[in-house]
Amino acid sequence: MIELMVVLAIVAIFLALGVPSLQAFFVRIRLATATNDFGAALALARTEAIKRGHSVVMKSSSGMPGNWGDGWQICADVNNNRACDVSEEIIRVGEPVQAPVTVYASNGLAGAIGFRADGRFFDTPLTGPGGVIAVCYGTTTLGPVDGQPRSRAILVNASGRIRVAADNNGDGIPEGDTGSNIGGTCSAPTP
Repeated sequence: MIELMVVLAIVAIFLALGVPSLQAFFVRIRLATATNDFGAALALARTEAIKRGHSVVMKSSSGMPGNWGDGWQICADVNNNRACDVSEEIIRVGEPVQAPVTVYASNGLAGAIGFRADGRFFDTPLTGPGGVIAVCYGTTTLGPVDGQPRSRAILVNASGRIRVAADNNGDGIPEGDTGSNIGGTCSAPTP
């Protein structure tokens, strides 16, 4: 009986040490997957615009501005109205992310993200700011929770460059092109 109690105590210690790091691992994997999927969709929209020689738009499936977590569709925007009209070809449809992962965008990318035939970001002058897409685990603001990063960010600049922002200073908040922490939120923008 004593041997069984010792074995159970050892197992309990290993579980107590392993479960938090296993949970953090799963959070990182889910964030990376959602970020990579959304970034690949943006890259596809830009590539298709260049290849087709006309605008391509990525439209949120959500009725709420800025919420990309409910899915999206990419369509050929032949008439440049930033919508997926019935007559325009749907290139790809994205599935909703699984809760508690959320995907929200800054105002510049609220309902549609479009690319011109030259690959530049739609409706923005070349020197414009572009936008930020925050991919978060939960709805807390960008940054760490219990010392673990719970967010990632995708940056789209006016020239059409798409990249995943890195957290170079280790504070749990990704940095933009200037090296300062990006703005953005893990919850729905207020209208």
